[in-house]
Amino acid sequence: MYLLVEVCKDDTVLKVMGIVKLIMNVICIVVPIVLIVMGSFDLFRAVTAGKDEDIKKKQQTLIKRIIAGVIVFLVPTIVTVLMNLIGVGEWKTCWNNAESNFTSLFSGEVN
Repeated sequence: MYLLVEVCKDDTVLKVMGIVKLIMNVICIVVPIVLIVMGSFDLFRAVTAGKDEDIKKKQQTLIKRIIAGVIVFLVPTIVTVLMNLIGVGEWKTCWNNAESNFTSLFSGEVN
């Protein structure tokens, strides 16, 4: 526990955790949107082609992509719940103290 508290005081570690938070936020937003748009585009192409067999296949693909998008969106929440159930709650202090805005991460300032 003491080691984790000391690591949380290091600005470099907090900046790395901030970069990870930023990347996770981007992934959690962009990936589901891309999956849903790609699935909708595929379904649109199948509908305009007019083949019932293709439409059913593309519908199933769209449903799978939507489910994958929801799972990707919920991964951080699932990990947080699991970590709390396991009892590793000290990491939340570091995670919450890490800056996740772009300008503070890549400016030369030391907090």
